[in-house]
Amino acid sequence: MKYTTSLRALLGFSIALAVAPAFAAPTQTTPPPAPVTVPSLPVAGEFSISPSVGTAFNVSGDFVKSGSDSVSNTSIFGAAVTGTTVFSVSSKDFNDAYDLPINVGIAGNYGLTNQDEVSLGLRWMHAESKSFDALDVTSAGTINGHAFAGNASFQGQFNNYNEFGLEGGYKHFFDVSHTDFHPYLGGLIGAKYNDSVKLDLSYNGTPIINGMRFYDSGFSWSAGLLAGFRYDVATSVAFGLETGIRYEGDLKQNTADINTASAGGVASVNGGGSRWDIPVMIGLTAKF
Repeated sequence: MKYTTSLRALLGFSIALAVAPAFAAPTQTTPPPAPVTVPSLPVAGEFSISPSVGTAFNVSGDFVKSGSDSVSNTSIFGAAVTGTTVFSVSSKDFNDAYDLPINVGIAGNYGLTNQDEVSLGLRWMHAESKSFDALDVTSAGTINGHAFAGNASFQGQFNNYNEFGLEGGYKHFFDVSHTDFHPYLGGLIGAKYNDSVKLDLSYNGTPIINGMRFYDSGFSWSAGLLAGFRYDVATSVAFGLETGIRYEGDLKQNTADINTASAGGVASVNGGGSRWDIPVMIGLTAKF
């Protein structure tokens, strides 16, 4: 009898333990912390936008190519020449003919991973022209009725330069120990369109030739390597600084005024236009 009573007590205790959780008050669970978004880093599958502004330092490339020719009682560049005249043109880079340009751009970015993104961007480049020594002449005679003797230097000035580009890019970010600073490396390739380029020549302040067609408007290509960083400044905004090296393809030569028939050995002075630039851009990146 004592054994039966003990067995019943043990059985009752076990049942109580089994059903007690069903009647117990529900426990409070702490929700997992929300993922932390780093403004300067991409997020896989999400978009951001990056406006920027800056300039570019030209380091190589001939905007005007060198050449020389000797003519007698003929015309050159559409101007009437009397006497025997030797024309020579020295090469000029973009910096010789233009002030530092302004670059403005905007890009849409898409995160491939939390450290890699691709982008598609638009850019505009504008440069103000400046006077430069364009043509050296040795001889005595006239050009379009303007007399000169000995050695003379003609000043040139292009119209202002405008360029529009569409570019695709890739960036890989380096996550530096959860700091607000994130450097990256990347590359880009794209197409650009430039407005036409014309040249005015003057001698001692007197206009000699105006509107000489130099480069046609048209398309060419560009490519570059990028290096920069983004720094978190708000919950969804990062400040950025970017530089690198860019190649801009040749411009389209216009042979209407400068051609072999009229310009001889200086006919290829407008056969270039490609350049290597080092851009410096500052901007912001905003997450959607």
